Amino acid sequence: MLSLLIVVASVLPSFSQVTGYTFSQTSGTYTPITGGTVLTSTGLEDDDTYAIALPFTFTFDGVGYTDIYASANGYICFGTTDPGTGTRSAISSTFAAPGFACPYSADLQGGFVGTANRSSGSSTLTSVNKTAGVVDGLIITGTGIPAGTTVLSHTANTIELSAAATSTGTAGAITIGSGEIRVEDLGSEFVIQWTNFKRFTTSGATNDNNNFQVRLNPVDNSISFVYGDNSSISATSAGRQVGLRGATNAIFNNRTSTTSWAATTAGTLNSSTISFRNTIFPASGLTYTFMPPNPCTGTPAPGNTISTANPVCSGTSFTLSVQNSTPGTGVIYQWHLHQIIQAGLI
Repeated sequence: MLSLLIVVASVLPSFSQVTGYTFSQTSGTYTPITGGTVLTSTGLEDDDTYAIALPFTFTFDGVGYTDIYASANGYICFGTTDPGTGTRSAISSTFAAPGFACPYSADLQGGFVGTANRSSGSSTLTSVNKTAGVVDGLIITGTGIPAGTTVLSHTANTIELSAAATSTGTAGAITIGSGEIRVEDLGSEFVIQWTNFKRFTTSGATNDNNNFQVRLNPVDNSISFVYGDNSSISATSAGRQVGLRGATNAIFNNRTSTTSWAATTAGTLNSSTISFRNTIFPASGLTYTFMPPNPCTGTPAPGNTISTANPVCSGTSFTLSVQNSTPGTGVIYQWHLHQIIQAGLI
């Protein structure tokens, strides 16, 4: 009895997962958008999410989307399912969604929270712990500050009020609703922008200021995270989940570092983060870009299967290849082995 194996190959196109996206980093200029649509309303948004209709079909992880959600917690979610208020660390989240793009995913909150000294009868707040995130013309609240008071002007450590304080106090908490999420279609890109966000806190002791964007490119389907002015006065590190997540948290492509946003490495866990504190933050203009792999085009035509031996006897080693390789990624080769058994006298 003689056993023979005949080998043929077939090629199927396949969608690549987010793990196949390539990462690159550049330094440039942060250009805030000023047109488009403002999604936020109070400027103090906390866990809020916003449904957004894209002006084009954007392909993420091999699937086209015309809708996304933007979260005050520093990420976007693809599709029409609201990620909800409980999703903060989106890459490690078990939330069932087609995928996330996360430039700054954490428990964030819009607006400015700080501390300042005040004197009864004076309209000047002094010793303001940090004024990044203060916006002139907006309403300011706090103990001893009359209702409806606005910010007239500010310096690095003072704030001029539209009304005089009614009491005297030291290091009193003050709040300004300056947080904003804005979107704008630039034609070449669709931009989602977070302005004056910070880590969640109920006091003025931790005062961050985070400004960043997600830019979706409809031509090459790349995703860019662009960072603006970012700072903190807190020496306590707060991790940010940065990168992409697929349909489950087992599919991720993220970045990590405990020392520098300019020198990150690929994360090994879906919970990997980049540290953020007073000495560790992204420089203005820093840009992270995630580029999907180039898919194969047309109908794959592998041609003949090439084998170092064909047919072969069972148990014999041999090497397989195809006559026409298919360029591009997202290709699966399937090898089919056909066994022929011939019986006869030997």
